[in-house]
Amino acid sequence: MVAGVITRSGAPADPAPDGVPGPQRPVFEARSDDGGTLTIVLSGDLDIVNRAWLARHLAETMKQQPRRLVIDMAGVGFADSASLRLIVRAGQLLPDGGRPVVRHPRPVVHRVLQITGLDTFCDLT
Repeated sequence: MVAGVITRSGAPADPAPDGVPGPQRPVFEARSDDGGTLTIVLSGDLDIVNRAWLARHLAETMKQQPRRLVIDMAGVGFADSASLRLIVRAGQLLPDGGRPVVRHPRPVVHRVLQITGLDTFCDLT
């Protein structure tokens, strides 16, 4: 695996008619190292509007066949259950039954992981 960084931004959110800020545009940054760890740094809001975008970038990035997957979610303000399911399922591609590591989820994201039971399929740090 070649070490490197890939950054991709989602489509900008449309402004609300009442001037209230809309959801934050998501950003996906993938970093790989020579030791087989793939770190994906996500930020913004992850919901139905950008779920296909997230799925496409996760699938493309997982083609690197990492031995370890770390998802840094410190910058994610909101994530719906379907988006979190995509993230956790990416870990199913890890060798030897490896589990993805979800790092620094905000309380609202952590709560969705708990409510849905997805926290049992990943390591939370």
